[in-house]
Amino acid sequence: MSSNGGPGIVKIPAMIYRGMFDREVQVTVEIGREQINLIVSVDSVEISEPPNDQGIKGVLCAEIVEKTRDGLLIDLPGEVQGVSSRVTYTSVR
Repeated sequence: MSSNGGPGIVKIPAMIYRGMFDREVQVTVEIGREQINLIVSVDSVEISEPPNDQGIKGVLCAEIVEKTRDGLLIDLPGEVQGVSSRVTYTSVR
């Protein structure tokens, strides 16, 4: 259960890149047909090695706001670039 009483966390496959600061990373995820770029804390990703400039595979952990008939309404962490921080995610693994 998530800290705000919501339904939990979803793990989204992502490419993780080195950030500008020690405790941040740049993340690219594909949700639907859209590619979304974010800057997040390293606490919001799961990776097996330190990220680099070429990117490594990992997962982004996003909070589920609610389950809908179209999928999951999720709240993307960090600084989302060019889109809303809440999106519908349908590729649940």
